[in-house]
Amino acid sequence: MNSRSALILFFLIFNIGVSNAQQIISGKITDSETGKAVVAANIYINNTTIRTISDSNGLFKLDNIP
Repeated sequence: MNSRSALILFFLIFNIGVSNAQQIISGKITDSETGKAVVAANIYINNTTIRTISDSNGLFKLDNIP
């Protein structure tokens, strides 16, 4: 395989990997006055089915976001 063919193959593989990339959003929900964790808060992205609920520590994670 010559260097040009190897370079073309590299970019083809790179493009396939990038096009399937997914994002993750995570964080912690807290009360602004007390600073305590908010349990069972609904977190969602409008107009999608992507949603989750915060845990007992106020933590959440939304994954598989295109």
